[in-house]
Amino acid sequence: MRKLTNGNPAQELTEAGQVPDEPAYRNAMRLAADTFELIREYQTPPVPKAYEILFSYASKDREVVRGRVDEAVERHGMLNLYDIDQIHFDYFSYPESIQQRQEEATGSMDSELLNLLELIEAHGTATGAYAKTLASASASLSEDGDADQLRLAIKKLLDENERMRRESEDLSMSLEMSRDTITAMRESLESMREEGLRDALTGLHNRRHFDQVLPKEIRRACDEGQPLSLCIADIDHFKSINDTFGHPTGDAVLRFIGSLLSENLKGRDIPVRYGGEEFAIVLPRTPRDVAMKLADHLRQQLADKRLVVSDSGESLGRITASFGIAELLPGEDPSELISRADAKLYTAKRSGRNCVVSDSE
Repeated sequence: MRKLTNGNPAQELTEAGQVPDEPAYRNAMRLAADTFELIREYQTPPVPKAYEILFSYASKDREVVRGRVDEAVERHGMLNLYDIDQIHFDYFSYPESIQQRQEEATGSMDSELLNLLELIEAHGTATGAYAKTLASASASLSEDGDADQLRLAIKKLLDENERMRRESEDLSMSLEMSRDTITAMRESLESMREEGLRDALTGLHNRRHFDQVLPKEIRRACDEGQPLSLCIADIDHFKSINDTFGHPTGDAVLRFIGSLLSENLKGRDIPVRYGGEEFAIVLPRTPRDVAMKLADHLRQQLADKRLVVSDSGESLGRITASFGIAELLPGEDPSELISRADAKLYTAKRSGRNCVVSDSE
């Protein structure tokens, strides 16, 4: 068996002439070699999710994926595991549990809709039989006949009318039950959709939701002539927290900040776990100066807390965050607004951290 030495098996096999001389196969191997080169360049763990994402990147088949990878690398200088999980979640798959529940709910809804169609079809058949009975009775009444024949015809009509009344009542009850069942299934599917837009660790909305909601809020702000601000925050020296106390403690800090945002942001404000130790807040109907006051309030609340490791009681020291704020400009698109808020975040980092910087500065 050939031993691979340079960490790029696709490239080595190609150079060794061990690739079939078929265009499709050679193209796939070329993309695989490019993928391994990206894994090396971006210091990415060679896990299956990373390969899938970077293979898509190399093949240039999804610009949105390329944009997210470029953004993550620009922010962190690498493509880390959190970014891999988040990009894969957003563009390649739902969690298996959600997907399975969606398939089960969809199957149940299909079954209930078929049942509903069968009820309607049965009612149509009964209505047709009822019409035939009425026509027959009508013909009997129009013919010359004695009183006994008349009474029989009237009784036939009354009996048929009672049967039809009972069937209509049964159908009404069945339709009501089907409507309730379908409504419950629709709510269940909506709940699962919402779950897919939540960050499992913090309970905040995730990047997928952010990518959906920001363009909508920008359009609404433009239509209503209202201001909109975007705040991006980053926990200062978060890597040292993970390195010193471990990732479970780092996760606890992220959960705490998620709770802090949820408790302090109400109404139409939308807090999001943007990526890793970064958070974003979409602030509809909020001008820059109000957004700055809100961000500074959050900054101060976090800085005033004294967190400890739950098991040992060891102090984590002072946890702080930096904030960048941009107010929407006329004609600005989401990527431009994000870029300006992000630039102000890095200005805050360069200014000593634990501060708020806006696009007015």
